[in-house]
Amino acid sequence: MATSPLLSSTLDRNPSSGDVLVSSILELPHEERRQLLASTSPRLHYLDALRGFAVLLGVALHAAIPWVPGYEQAGDALWDRAWPLLVHFIHGFRLPLFFMLSGFFTAMVARRRGLRSMVRGRAQRIGLPLLLSSLTVMPLGSAVLAFVRHAHAPPEGELLGTHLGLLHGLDVNLGHLWFLWHLLIFVAGFSAVALIARVIASPDQREHTPTLRMTMWALVVPTFLLMILMPEHEFGPAPDETLLPHPVVLAFYACFFAFGALLYLCDGLSPRRRVRLERQWPFLLGAATFLCFLPGLMMIDTSWPAAAVLSVAFAWLSIFGWIGCSSRMLSRESFWVRYLSDASYWIYLIHMTCIFAVQGVVASWPVSGALKFSAVMIGVTILSVGTYHGGVRYTPLGTLMNGRRTRAGDTRLRRGEAGQSVSRKERPTAPCSSRSAGF
Repeated sequence: MATSPLLSSTLDRNPSSGDVLVSSILELPHEERRQLLASTSPRLHYLDALRGFAVLLGVALHAAIPWVPGYEQAGDALWDRAWPLLVHFIHGFRLPLFFMLSGFFTAMVARRRGLRSMVRGRAQRIGLPLLLSSLTVMPLGSAVLAFVRHAHAPPEGELLGTHLGLLHGLDVNLGHLWFLWHLLIFVAGFSAVALIARVIASPDQREHTPTLRMTMWALVVPTFLLMILMPEHEFGPAPDETLLPHPVVLAFYACFFAFGALLYLCDGLSPRRRVRLERQWPFLLGAATFLCFLPGLMMIDTSWPAAAVLSVAFAWLSIFGWIGCSSRMLSRESFWVRYLSDASYWIYLIHMTCIFAVQGVVASWPVSGALKFSAVMIGVTILSVGTYHGGVRYTPLGTLMNGRRTRAGDTRLRRGEAGQSVSRKERPTAPCSSRSAGF
């Protein structure tokens, strides 16, 4: 794309003036500014890494549930107290983090590629996989679970439930795919708000940035009240697997999605703010764990409002703590981090079926729950990543979920990364932002 005369003249006049350059970009016509941003912005590698990390945490959470006291695999006295801590710790922030990242990427794609392109892309990359997975992955998971139950004849009221792919009257239970359904609802809401804003608001975003920032932080407040009103009293927000979501649950996650969208629109993860988070992340995660998580768990049965407030505070502190941690440690481009980010969508879709299958294998092993859990994690990782690499990444299904990938392109990326590793110490890394949004 040819550079605009306004931008060219600014660069010729004073190429070192960042403020003038930013002002010139903002003064470009909307379509030219959008194409310029889309063509010059690299990926946000640290958010790619964080998204992949959160998916793996979801696998760990679901794999650990059978060993929580009250489920059929419990009974290991040494670990019975550890499993609930692991499950509640992950559950306390993982879903809010996912929805916030999804809102961030949704706003990013809408800004760079246009609202219509964003809606079309989300329909293809979220709506179509949701439909296909409901017809294939969910019934397969139900079949595997039924086989495992029959083979081991476990007691009633155990494992992860019999909800996969079942139809209860008029209420369709979406299982773990409920997250994608909520995303489609939120994308529709975002599109409606964007269309209204396009009509009534000034095209100059600089006029609205303070309002956007105030609105973003105001969204934190209702999350505390909504958590108190949750239909289930447990540490961390409740999932809603129904086709008609509970209004409190839907509103709670909508706040995190909207926060993420506004975080992008008001440049809330600028390099300056990221440096601050990179310095503060140990304190944020420490405060989340010792001041919110542990006291909140102890208050669930005695004082639910206090436990709910601590649960939400834990989620917010953890989100910014993990963003700071990933920005500090994983900002450089890495082929394997990018690969994990691409694979995370497929891992999310297929991991429950893999968990059921591997748990069926290890259930009768005469070893501790910790060893069984480790075996499940290793087995699920091998199955999910193996099927992704061998049957998804370079196929039309992989293109549908993440865009086109080729073996030759992967080889060039690995070679380029190896060649750049020698000179990384001599060359500073530029601030980067993501080209793709995943899910």
